Amino acid sequence: MTSTKFEEIMTKHNMHEKDEFKSIKTLNIFYQAGTSRAGLPVFYYIARRYKIGETNGDLLIYHVILSLKPYFHKSYDIVIDFTHTGSENRFRTEFLQKWFVVLPQVAFEQVKKTHQPDNQRLLKKIAKDTSFFFFLSLRR
Repeated sequence: MTSTKFEEIMTKHNMHEKDEFKSIKTLNIFYQAGTSRAGLPVFYYIARRYKIGETNGDLLIYHVILSLKPYFHKSYDIVIDFTHTGSENRFRTEFLQKWFVVLPQVAFEQVKKTHQPDNQRLLKKIAKDTSFFFFLSLRR
């Protein structure tokens, strides 16, 4: 499914009018607030607010598309915050692949900078988990 088809389907079914879509907006998983030092709009993705099984992923993607659409012809920054996240906040692989197919290419092209606060803590956690799995594989 292309980005255009996805958006057409969501629009055709008036998904932006549904209560579930409105609740995704109020969760502030993805939102725009303020500008960078360079004067670019800044979008935030707060990973801990996304919950597998509780948040409709397709509606979240649609919300992201609608939020970014006015900026498709301008540059913007994105803050991706993984602070206090766990397995319940991670996208499944197939869903992550859907993001890359459904989001318009222009959405990726206009990102000027990405920021990831508390990245050091996340990397330590991943390294610790990876070491654990590496150790287990050696024991077999």
